[in-house]
Amino acid sequence: MPRERVSQPVIWLALAARSVPRVRSLLLRLGLPCALLASALAAGTLVPGGRAVHAASRPVLARGNLLLAPDHAGDPNNAIIAVKTRRPLVALTFDDGPDPRYTPAVLRLLRANHAHATFFVIGERVRAHRALGRATAAAGNELADHTWSHALLPPLGDRALRREVAAGQRELAVAGLPESALFRPPHGYFDARVSRVVARAGLRVIGWNQVVERELRRARTVSQAAAALASKVTPGSIILAHDGRHNRSRTVAMIARLLPALRARGLRVVTVSRLLRAAADRPR
Repeated sequence: MPRERVSQPVIWLALAARSVPRVRSLLLRLGLPCALLASALAAGTLVPGGRAVHAASRPVLARGNLLLAPDHAGDPNNAIIAVKTRRPLVALTFDDGPDPRYTPAVLRLLRANHAHATFFVIGERVRAHRALGRATAAAGNELADHTWSHALLPPLGDRALRREVAAGQRELAVAGLPESALFRPPHGYFDARVSRVVARAGLRVIGWNQVVERELRRARTVSQAAAALASKVTPGSIILAHDGRHNRSRTVAMIARLLPALRARGLRVVTVSRLLRAAADRPR
């Protein structure tokens, strides 16, 4: 019998048990449970009594001009995954930086295509690369909290959860970066408890409805992936990409093709905050 089917119930009981934070922390740091972690993420079931919800759920729930993750219909801090707007605007976002291997190349591409993006950054990486974070902001881009260490939030105890959110915010301030009211949970997973903590910190959960790396996995070539994504993007879309943690060379190559393709369609690539301001338009 596959290891996942034998071990999964025990591991997730430990991860969800707030009374055993040391066990939970140890399991999250071990290499062996990674396949199980990915399996549970895909299933979206991390916390008993409170389903962890992927922020990129299909945008079938509307609240005014905001399109939200339907799994949290009653949550006032539900994830915004797109907006309704009459303007030809789309938001491009990058997670997991800053990373000196890939972020500078992304910044050059944005500048060359008269585009801006929101970078959801990891606090400990901002501390390690503060000059790169400042250069990102100086180029007219937005930096926002993606936690301190990229920990999966729903399994954390209350204190660790608050620390991940607050430490990420604090590092942005220490680095002298402009304040942002946006937050993206690692892997896009959150539950009602995470949502409340984020709201108390004065932040709004941001998801997405299009993913660069998903198209890269589906297509045979980078060019095909860029063309496929460009055809799916509509005004108000929020696009997820990554500029850190893993090898992102194919992501950078796709961004180099995607940005001109969006411009050719008359779409302007902006930050999430700029897109949210456009949502003040009356619905189409």
